This record gives sequence, C-alpha cells and structure tokens, in this order.
Amino acid sequence: MDFISSIISEELVYALGWTVVHSLWQAIGVAFIMGGLLLALQKHSSEVRYRLAYGALLVVLTMAVFTFFDLYQFARHKNVIEITQLSVQASSEYAPTLAEIPATATLPQRFTSYFNTHLPLIVSVWLLGLSLFVIRLLGGLAYLEHLKIAYTYQLETHWEDMLQYLAEQLPIKRTVELMESALVQVPIVVGHFKPIILMPVGAVNGLAVEQVEAILAHELAHIARNDYILNVVQSVIEALLYFNPAVWWISANIRTERENCCDDVAIQLCGNKLNYAKALVAIQEMNQSAPSLAMAFGKKKGQFLNRIRRILNQPQNKSDMIEKITATFCCWQSYLE
Repeated sequence: MDFISSIISEELVYALGWTVVHSLWQAIGVAFIMGGLLLALQKHSSEVRYRLAYGALLVVLTMAVFTFFDLYQFARHKNVIEITQLSVQASSEYAPTLAEIPATATLPQRFTSYFNTHLPLIVSVWLLGLSLFVIRLLGGLAYLEHLKIAYTYQLETHWEDMLQYLAEQLPIKRTVELMESALVQVPIVVGHFKPIILMPVGAVNGLAVEQVEAILAHELAHIARNDYILNVVQSVIEALLYFNPAVWWISANIRTERENCCDDVAIQLCGNKLNYAKALVAIQEMNQSAPSLAMAFGKKKGQFLNRIRRILNQPQNKSDMIEKITATFCCWQSYLE
C-alpha cells in the first residue's frame, strides 16, 4: 500500500485509519443506547423517536470527526513511524509482522500493532468504498433533477387547489408544484427550496378523492418537515460511514420513524384513518420502486405492512371500522402472495 502512503501524508493515514477502526465501536455503543431509549419511548410520538434516531446518527458522525482531528493533531506532534511502527519505504523490513510481536505482548498491544501495520490498507478500502458511494449519491441527485423536467405534465386545477389548501393547513410557506410524471411509479417529493410533488401518470384518476388528499397530505408533511434536505445529509453520513453496520441500523430507524411522522400528519389533516390506510394500500399496489433520495410514499413491503399495522392499532371510534380494515389487510396480503 505504498501508493496510498505516497499520495496521503503519514499523519493523515494514521488519523483516517484509526478513525475508521474507532468509529465501529463508537457507533455500536450509540446504537445500543439508542435501542434502549427507543424501547423506553415506545408510547411516545413518532416525532420523539425520529429526533432520537437522527440525533444518534449525528452523534456518531460528531464522535468520528473529533476522533479524526484528535488523532491527526497527535500524529503531527509525534513521529508517525514511531507511533505506528510503519515505514513508507518499499522494503518491508521496517513493517512488523505478527511473528515479530513479542510473546509477552498483551491483547490490546497485539490489537494495536495489527491495525498499525494495516492502516494503509484500511484507508485504501475506505477511500474506494467512499468513492463508490459518492458516485451513487451524485448520480441519484442528478436523476432527481432529471425527474423534475422529463415527461412531466400539469394536473387539473382542482387538484392544485386541494394541494394549496392542505399546504396552508401545515403551514408551508414555499411554493409547492404538483405534476404528473411518466417516470415515477409512486408519489415522490423532489427538491427542497422549490419542491415538486410528482404523481404517477393516471394515478389521480384511479384513486378516490379522499385517497388523493391523503397522499398529498403525506407528501406535504415531508416538505413541511424539511425531510428532503435531511435525507440528503443522512445519505452523506451513510457514504462516509458505509462500512459500519450500526450506522445502517440507525439510518433504517430514521427512515421508519420519518414515514411514521408523515403518516401522523396526514391522518391529522385528513381526519380519517381508514381512508388513509386504503390510500396506502392503493399506492403500494402501483409499484415498489422509487429513487432512494426522493421522499416516496412507501417502498419496502415489510416497512409498509408495519406502517399499516401501526395505523390500525390506534384506537378506533367505530366498531365496524375494524372489519373494514381487516378486509383491507386480507386484500393486501393476497396481493403480496
């Protein structure tokens, strides 16, 4: 890995490599604490759980950043070759092997020596993965920009009036556009400063008015909560810490609670849980695909079913509503099979 050592300073290799290693246990610790708090906050609102999960992700990033700068400053004031026992020369005689580690060395010493020896490899793998995730992220953003202008069509005025009415209820100060798109198969929100709600072509004609209202309320909730930009930030953190399973677990919880929050807002605006549940099923039957950076109405089957169960487990005012909901479930399960 002399190539990495030749293009990146020894101090930087040392700081980056050990930051990657330390971020693993740091994220696991944060995820463990977050998991315990989520269990304790089961009866609290989805907004509280969402803020907890997003805060945990920011804590992991902050710890990694502080660790990097602390290690980098330490390396700058020390002889890195003495610290890591690693030489950037082509000859391997300066790099210790496992056999050269004294038999009396403790487990922490062996652990430190092993990773010191492989820091250039760790940094190389991290940079390679980061490059792939950044390319994916930029490609996703470019595709979303393409969706704004490609094969989009204006909807009828009364749908725009409905959107404006719902936007005023939240309230949303930004101008929100409503368009049909031939390239999307589920409703999505694209953009932050000039958000656009894209509906699949023909979707509004195949849904009841109440269902369209529920869908628009859900997407407007994403806009009111600034979820688009927060999702982009989340995706950047995922790219930086892509190697960390705990980060992906935290991130999955963020996305779950984000949808729950928007479900709650939509139900509050529409005032009918049954119609909202039916709207969820109707949209899910359209398709499962949507860009990962877009604020989509629903994508994964497992997550979708959990959302439906969560909505339906809430107290109902009418006894016959339970029977209608059960029928909706049966129809959806038959569709999945």
